[in-house]
Formats: sequence, structure tokens, C-alpha cells
Amino acid sequence: MTSAPPHSLTSGPLPHRQVMRVMSGLMAGMFLAALDQTIVATALPNLVENLGGLSQITWVVTAYMLTTTVSAALWGKISDLRGRRPSYLAAIGIFVVGSLLCSVAQNMTQLIAARGLQGIGGGGMQALSFAIMGDVLAPRHRGRYVGLMSGTYAIASVLGPLAGGFLVDHASWRWIFLVNLPLGIVAMVVAGSALRGVGGRRDARLDIVGAVLLSGAVVTLLLAGVWGGKEYPWASVTIIGLFVASVVLAVAFVRVEQRVDEPILAPRLARSRVLVLSIGLAALSTVVFQSAVVYLPLFLQTVNASSATRSGILIAPLMLGLAVASVYVGRRVSDTGRYRVLLLIGAGGMVAATAGLAALDQNTGSVQVMSLMILLGLAFGAASPVVNLSAQNAMPLADLGAASSALMTLRTLGGTLGIAGVGAVVLSRISSGLAALPGGRGLDGEQLSTGPKAIAALAQPLRGEVIRVMASSIAHGFLFCIPVAGLLFVFAWMLPEVPLRAHTESTPLLLD
Repeated sequence: MTSAPPHSLTSGPLPHRQVMRVMSGLMAGMFLAALDQTIVATALPNLVENLGGLSQITWVVTAYMLTTTVSAALWGKISDLRGRRPSYLAAIGIFVVGSLLCSVAQNMTQLIAARGLQGIGGGGMQALSFAIMGDVLAPRHRGRYVGLMSGTYAIASVLGPLAGGFLVDHASWRWIFLVNLPLGIVAMVVAGSALRGVGGRRDARLDIVGAVLLSGAVVTLLLAGVWGGKEYPWASVTIIGLFVASVVLAVAFVRVEQRVDEPILAPRLARSRVLVLSIGLAALSTVVFQSAVVYLPLFLQTVNASSATRSGILIAPLMLGLAVASVYVGRRVSDTGRYRVLLLIGAGGMVAATAGLAALDQNTGSVQVMSLMILLGLAFGAASPVVNLSAQNAMPLADLGAASSALMTLRTLGGTLGIAGVGAVVLSRISSGLAALPGGRGLDGEQLSTGPKAIAALAQPLRGEVIRVMASSIAHGFLFCIPVAGLLFVFAWMLPEVPLRAHTESTPLLLD
């Protein structure tokens, strides 16, 4: 039997005080998950020094990314069937246990396995945050709170590298995971109290076969994108086999979902024009934004000779721009009920910022880079809350969890594959550029990209030429992003502006 959510959650807007109680629980979980995505980056060299396994180091990040992406699609449906609060608390609990196991790992294999467990919990915290907001807030009143969530994510992303560097320098790499234990316990206590009565549950069985097929399709596709051009050539049997396996598993997943009573991703979701366009917008904007997050610190360290700590500080304007724009746009949407013009402004700003980044060269200074980061952060912060709002506004309550999870899963999947493409362009240009330099043969592009001290140790004029190659290669990566940003603007133009509902039940907008 289906039990409906409490009447107060669907009969009208909740008092601000009650909403903030719910938001406090969600923001605690979002901060925890977002912090862990970036806090590990500065500790990677120290991890290798203490645990060994240099060849496995990328899996410390990849394992978390894989399980976060895969599990996000499942958590939404689980919460639709079993209730939001227990599902959210379970996700935090899994994350805390994974953090504890990371902190006591004795070798790289143990750490990678524990990171995968962490990712399962992290995927649930991020996916369910927006689903729970859909339960308690009508789209018309949701904007300002979506802005708070985006701001929380941005702040955690800024603090992550700084906190990781501080803990590694003054304590131990194990503390970057141990710090999650008190934070996780606080998040569980706050969320457990704040989310009482949020979201109903339905007695139905989870589609296990569909879950396995979906997980397999996502994992094989992600591995192909991450390994292609790095671990294996794009035309290798391994990469082609992974792509083929992903397609086969995806087709099998679609066929299974058409027959089961409670599909993980109901085929009817694909008929929602707003949801389809929102997913496209989310994935495309993530490609551009995350490419900046990954490659601008590389530019600052190798071209502008900034230290790792200073480059972490210099990247802060990107996240601060995101936080400021998210809060402002969220409040603006709630006040006016209009969002399409803000989305177009954000998409246009991303096109302009990407074009500026594609023009980087060895003479570009830190101030100019920071100006472009501010523009990109503001533009992404304007577009991101609107994408989430428009998607949820088009979904019926029964599909809210699944739709929110689909949006996050495909945002992450599309963004990861896009960043892999950008990375392939950058690394290929570095390799070919260095090989063409007089006296540059034998230099390894990967070593230069991760070791700016090696560039500083080179004698002139070779050092200047290497810096030129690095700047040009990174700029070509952003040149790859220009058509991505252009397509983003096209999708934003195509997205219809559906009036935001003032209640929490909806009728989906279907494709013509």
C-alpha cells in the first residue's frame, strides 16, 4: 500500500523556519559529499609516498567517481519505494563507514575499495538532496533554496583543496578521511531530526535486473572514456569492447524497463521534453565548468609558475562566482517565477568565457585568468539552479526521485566523458608539441603536466618554448569546449518556460 507524504508538505508553502530545518539537513550532507570530491586531490602525492601503487593512483579518484555515478541512479528509485529519510540516512551512514575504512587502509588496493564504498554513499547524498527538496517545496518557492545548495557545494569545493593541503602538511593523509567521521555524525543527527515526515514510501520491489544492467552500462562507458587515449589507444580492442558492451547493456536495460512494474528509470521519463533538454543542459554545462576546474590550475602552475597552494587560492573566484550567482538567481526565480531569460544569460556567459579561455597563451597573466574564472563561475551559477528547477517542475511526484537521480547521473556521466575528450586533446597537443621542440625529444608531456618544478629547472630558451607548448595545449582543450558551449546555448533556447507550480504535484510536459 502506498502511504502519501504528510498533508503539510503538499498543501502549500511551508513556513520558512520549517523549510530551513529541512535545508540544514540537506546542506550538511551536500557539504560532506562535495568536500570529499576535492579534498583528496592535494593528498595524492602523499598517498603514493606512504602506500605505494603509483600505477593505481588515478583509481583513488576514479573509484569514487564510478560508484557515485552508478549509485545516484539507484538511490532515487530506492527512496521512491522506501522513503526519503531512511534512504538519506543510509547514504550518510555508508559514506561514514567508507571514510573510516579509507583512514585505516594499509595499501592502495584497500584504499581504492574503501573509496568505492564512499562513492556509493556520496551519490545518495547528492541525488536525494534535490529529490527531498522536490517533496517539501513547490518549484515556485524552490529557487532560493536551490541557490543555497549550489552555494554550499561551491564553498565545500573551495575549502576541499585547502583543507586537504593543511591536513597533509600538519597532520597525516589519514585525517582527510577521519575528518568525515564527526562531520558525518553531525549530518546524520541534523538530517534525522529535520527530515521526519518527509516523503512517503510505496511497498514495491526494486528492479534488481535493471539495476545490474544500468550499472554495467554506466561503468563500461565511464571506463572507456577514462581509459581511452591514456591507458589504451582509442582504437584498441579494450576500448572498443567497452563501448560495445555499454551499448549492449543499455539496450538490454531499456527492454527490461519496458516490462517491469517499477522501473528504475521509467521509459515515460524520456517523453518529457523539459527533462530531456535539462539533462542535456546539465551535461554540457558540466563539461565546460569541470574542464576549467581541472585545467586552469594546470595553466596557473605551469605557465604562470604559481605554487600548488597559490593556484588553489586563485581558483577560488570560479567557485565564489558560482555561489553568488546561484543564490541571486534562485531568489530571482522565486520572486518572479521566470527563469528562461536567466538560463539564456548564463548560457551566453559560458560561451563568452569559453572563448576567452580558448585564447589563453604564454603571455596571459593571473589577473586575466581570474577575470575569466569569475565570468564562468557567474554564468554556470546562473544556469545550474534553473536546470534543476525546470526538470523537477515537469515531473509528477511519483517520478521525482528517479528524475532527480537521472539528471545527476547523466550530468556526471556526460561531464566525465566530455572532460576525458578535453584531456585527450590537451595531452595529445602537449606530446606532439614537445616532440617538435629542438632539444625537447624525450620530455614526457605527462611529467610536465604534473611537475611544474621540472619546467622551472629547464634552461632558456627551452623553458620558454615548453611554457608556450603548455599554454597552447590547454587553450586547444578549451577550443574543444566552444562547440559544447554553443550547443548548450541552443538547448537553452529550445527549453520551454513552463509556469512554475505553486504546489508540489505536477503533470509532465510531453514531447510532441
